[in-house]
Amino acid sequence: MRCSCGSWQLSGIPCSHAILCLYHLKKSRSDYVNDCYKKSTFLATYSHVLNPIDWYTTIGMPLQPPPYIKLAGRPKKLRKKDKNEIVKKGKTERLKKWVIFHYGWCRKTCHNIRRCPTKVQERAKAKRGETSSVADYVEGAADPVVGDADPVQ
Repeated sequence: MRCSCGSWQLSGIPCSHAILCLYHLKKSRSDYVNDCYKKSTFLATYSHVLNPIDWYTTIGMPLQPPPYIKLAGRPKKLRKKDKNEIVKKGKTERLKKWVIFHYGWCRKTCHNIRRCPTKVQERAKAKRGETSSVADYVEGAADPVVGDADPVQ
Protein backbone atom coordinates (compact mmCIF):
# COMPACT_ATOMS: atom_id res chain seq x y z
CA MET A 1 0.00 0.00 0.00
CA ARG A 2 1.05 3.60 -0.53
CA CYS A 3 0.06 7.04 0.73
CA SER A 4 0.27 10.28 -1.22
CA CYS A 5 2.03 12.10 1.65
CA GLY A 6 5.04 9.78 1.32
CA SER A 7 5.82 9.46 5.02
CA TRP A 8 4.77 5.78 5.09
CA GLN A 9 7.25 4.96 2.32
CA LEU A 10 10.04 6.88 4.07
CA SER A 11 9.58 5.62 7.63
CA GLY A 12 8.00 2.20 7.15
CA ILE A 13 5.31 3.08 9.70
CA PRO A 14 1.79 3.85 8.44
CA CYS A 15 0.91 7.55 8.59
CA SER A 16 -2.35 8.90 9.98
CA HIS A 17 -3.98 8.80 6.53
CA ALA A 18 -3.07 5.12 6.06
CA ILE A 19 -4.23 4.22 9.58
CA LEU A 20 -7.61 5.80 8.86
CA CYS A 21 -7.91 3.77 5.63
CA LEU A 22 -6.91 0.58 7.45
CA TYR A 23 -9.52 1.33 10.12
CA HIS A 24 -12.25 1.62 7.47
CA LEU A 25 -11.04 -1.63 5.85
CA LYS A 26 -11.07 -3.25 9.36
CA LYS A 27 -7.45 -4.37 9.09
CA SER A 28 -4.78 -4.33 11.80
CA ARG A 29 -2.24 -1.55 11.46
CA SER A 30 0.52 -3.71 12.97
CA ASP A 31 0.37 -5.95 9.87
CA TYR A 32 1.44 -3.00 7.70
CA VAL A 33 4.43 -1.86 9.78
CA ASN A 34 7.85 -2.65 8.26
CA ASP A 35 9.47 -5.82 9.66
CA CYS A 36 12.49 -3.92 11.02
CA TYR A 37 10.25 -2.32 13.68
CA LYS A 38 8.78 -5.60 14.98
CA LYS A 39 9.81 -7.24 18.25
CA SER A 40 10.61 -10.58 16.62
CA THR A 41 13.18 -8.94 14.31
CA PHE A 42 14.75 -7.08 17.26
CA LEU A 43 15.09 -10.30 19.29
CA ALA A 44 16.55 -12.19 16.31
CA THR A 45 19.09 -9.42 15.68
CA TYR A 46 20.35 -9.25 19.27
CA SER A 47 19.99 -12.95 20.15
CA HIS A 48 23.71 -13.72 20.02
CA VAL A 49 25.92 -12.81 22.95
CA LEU A 50 28.50 -10.05 22.59
CA ASN A 51 31.62 -10.98 24.53
CA PRO A 52 33.85 -8.22 25.86
CA ILE A 53 37.31 -7.87 24.34
CA ASP A 54 40.58 -7.07 26.06
CA TRP A 55 41.62 -3.45 25.86
CA TYR A 56 45.32 -2.97 26.08
CA THR A 57 46.78 0.18 27.53
CA THR A 58 48.67 2.19 24.98
CA ILE A 59 52.06 3.75 25.29
CA GLY A 60 51.80 7.49 25.08
CA MET A 61 49.77 10.32 26.46
CA PRO A 62 46.16 9.61 27.43
CA LEU A 63 43.47 11.39 25.45
CA GLN A 64 42.27 14.64 26.98
CA PRO A 65 39.18 16.72 26.15
CA PRO A 66 39.77 19.74 23.93
CA PRO A 67 40.69 22.99 25.73
CA TYR A 68 37.84 25.27 26.74
CA ILE A 69 37.70 28.46 24.69
CA LYS A 70 35.76 31.29 26.30
CA LEU A 71 33.58 32.99 23.71
CA ALA A 72 33.14 36.74 23.49
CA GLY A 73 30.06 38.36 25.00
CA ARG A 74 27.80 37.58 27.88
CA PRO A 75 27.30 33.83 28.49
CA LYS A 76 23.85 32.43 27.86
CA LYS A 77 21.88 31.42 30.95
CA LEU A 78 19.76 28.83 29.16
CA ARG A 79 20.45 26.57 26.23
CA LYS A 80 18.64 26.98 22.94
CA LYS A 81 15.62 24.71 22.96
CA ASP A 82 14.48 22.72 19.95
CA LYS A 83 11.28 23.79 18.23
CA ASN A 84 9.66 20.44 19.16
CA GLU A 85 10.71 20.66 22.82
CA ILE A 86 8.04 21.35 25.42
CA VAL A 87 8.46 24.64 27.28
CA LYS A 88 7.65 24.48 30.99
CA LYS A 89 5.50 27.29 32.30
CA GLY A 90 6.22 28.04 35.93
CA LYS A 91 5.40 30.61 38.55
CA THR A 92 8.07 32.98 37.30
CA GLU A 93 6.50 33.48 33.90
CA ARG A 94 3.88 36.23 34.16
CA LEU A 95 2.53 38.73 31.73
CA LYS A 96 4.13 42.12 32.23
CA LYS A 97 0.83 43.92 31.87
CA TRP A 98 -0.47 42.17 35.02
CA VAL A 99 2.64 42.76 37.12
CA ILE A 100 2.74 46.06 39.03
CA PHE A 101 6.22 47.43 39.61
CA HIS A 102 6.92 49.63 42.63
CA TYR A 103 9.87 51.97 42.86
CA GLY A 104 11.66 51.00 46.07
CA TRP A 105 12.62 54.43 47.38
CA CYS A 106 9.20 56.10 47.45
CA ARG A 107 7.11 52.88 47.26
CA LYS A 108 4.87 54.28 44.50
CA THR A 109 3.92 52.65 41.20
CA CYS A 110 4.31 53.61 37.55
CA HIS A 111 7.80 55.09 37.67
CA ASN A 112 11.43 54.31 38.39
CA ILE A 113 14.43 56.26 39.70
CA ARG A 114 14.67 58.41 36.56
CA ARG A 115 11.01 59.51 36.66
CA CYS A 116 10.41 59.66 40.43
CA PRO A 117 8.72 63.01 41.18
CA THR A 118 10.35 63.38 44.61
CA LYS A 119 13.80 62.61 43.25
CA VAL A 120 13.28 65.09 40.39
CA GLN A 121 12.45 67.84 42.91
CA GLU A 122 15.51 66.98 45.01
CA ARG A 123 17.74 67.02 41.94
CA ALA A 124 16.35 70.41 40.89
CA LYS A 125 17.01 71.84 44.38
CA ALA A 126 20.52 70.42 44.40
CA LYS A 127 21.18 71.91 40.98
CA ARG A 128 20.07 75.36 42.18
CA GLY A 129 22.13 75.00 45.35
CA GLU A 130 19.17 74.90 47.73
CA THR A 131 19.03 72.53 50.65
CA SER A 132 16.00 70.42 51.34
CA SER A 133 13.52 71.83 53.84
CA VAL A 134 13.82 71.03 57.52
CA ALA A 135 10.20 69.81 57.63
CA ASP A 136 11.13 66.80 55.49
CA TYR A 137 13.42 65.41 58.16
CA VAL A 138 12.68 64.15 61.64
CA GLU A 139 15.24 65.17 64.22
CA GLY A 140 17.64 62.33 64.98
CA ALA A 141 16.44 60.13 62.09
CA ALA A 142 18.64 59.27 59.14
CA ASP A 143 15.83 58.87 56.55
CA PRO A 144 13.30 61.49 55.41
CA VAL A 145 9.65 61.15 56.40
CA VAL A 146 7.74 59.62 53.49
CA GLY A 147 4.10 60.45 52.69
CA ASP A 148 1.52 62.26 54.76
CA ALA A 149 2.38 60.89 58.19
CA ASP A 150 0.29 62.11 61.11
CA PRO A 151 2.31 64.23 63.54
CA VAL A 152 2.94 62.69 66.93
CA GLN A 153 1.02 64.51 69.68
